[in-house]
Amino acid sequence: MFNYLPPPADLIEYAKSLYFRRCEGEIIPVEPIAINTWFPAESECHENAAILQNYSSKYKAIRGWLYMEDVGSGEYVRFASHSVVQIDGQRMVDITPRRILRDYPFLSANIDEQYYNSIVEKLAIVNGGYTFLDYWLEEGGI
Repeated sequence: MFNYLPPPADLIEYAKSLYFRRCEGEIIPVEPIAINTWFPAESECHENAAILQNYSSKYKAIRGWLYMEDVGSGEYVRFASHSVVQIDGQRMVDITPRRILRDYPFLSANIDEQYYNSIVEKLAIVNGGYTFLDYWLEEGGI
């Protein structure tokens, strides 16, 4: 995959908070939803969720992170920005088609959408287009 990507200094505490909440992550079932002739696009999870949310009030975009603990040989973990959809305020589904076969736990961002979007934009700039938030595990893990 990719080597460790040091997070911007102002995001280290947020990355740490995600790490401490990692047990809240859940596997979200993949369930592409089409609207007339529109189909969710691969690698466009944020846009896909926004389109459904704008289409009907029964859909709500949920912003968050996929928790990847297997990328850093135990030295660090990675959070990849991701959006899913909540249907009728109940179950969440991942509507974005994907190539990876592994299911990673999804962790809600627990911040407002404007702040979430600013984090994702910043990560894309500092990581050459990738919206990964890495967290270095101190002294071999916590």
